[in-house]
Amino acid sequence: MDATRAFPACLTIDDAPSEDTTRKLSALEARGIKAIWFCRGEYLDRRPDVAVAIIQKGHVLGNHSWNHPAFSSMRLSKARAQIQRTEALIDLAYSRAGIPRPARLFRFPWGDKGAGTHLERPPEPAGAERVRALQAMLREFGFVQPAFDGVAFPPYPFYDLAGDADTWFTFDAMEWVLVSRKPRDGIDSLDAVLARIDAHLRAKRHDVEARDRGEVVIVHDFEATARTFTPIVDRLVMNGASFSLPHGMLGHRAGGGGR
Repeated sequence: MDATRAFPACLTIDDAPSEDTTRKLSALEARGIKAIWFCRGEYLDRRPDVAVAIIQKGHVLGNHSWNHPAFSSMRLSKARAQIQRTEALIDLAYSRAGIPRPARLFRFPWGDKGAGTHLERPPEPAGAERVRALQAMLREFGFVQPAFDGVAFPPYPFYDLAGDADTWFTFDAMEWVLVSRKPRDGIDSLDAVLARIDAHLRAKRHDVEARDRGEVVIVHDFEATARTFTPIVDRLVMNGASFSLPHGMLGHRAGGGGR
């Protein structure tokens, strides 16, 4: 079996822009990779020029709330304000870049879609109602599910990850564990992060049904884990990830090419 069998992938980067974003942009440019950067409004406010640079390099900005709260523990009016403030700065960044915004994308902080429970667990009635209300709100803002290439999201009986208006993922690099107060899954070093990538994609290559499916990869724009970014991207590519932006987001100035 070809150990480098290619599969489509989309790189998504949460919690941008940081002090390390410019370096990450250079690393991706050297590899011909474009990404979706899910931005926090408070960081866009601090680094507006970096947001413009992300766009001008051919990447896409998405909304990751204003300051990363848990959406299950706030009033809907507060949730709307979190989204709206960040949207205004994303729109401003595209205006300054002189490039039309290709899509409105949103990712919930903490993977919290509003129910306050893990996706595997059934939400309480109030949580289920909040999930529905948040999805309706996202659609009011015009957020859409990207047309990812070949992606099959994990099936959860209480959610429709492919049909919802927010953007989910299929593989979490989990480099964030290295700065977490609660280490998990044996991740205590960069080597452990890379070994987890190898194991996931080795299993993928040996699964006839999954080997050609697309992946939506999530990493983070943390300064504290900056040294892990390039090794993670390179290890994914070495294992066959062929990165590109979703369909319909490839037409702006710098192009949307991947490998």
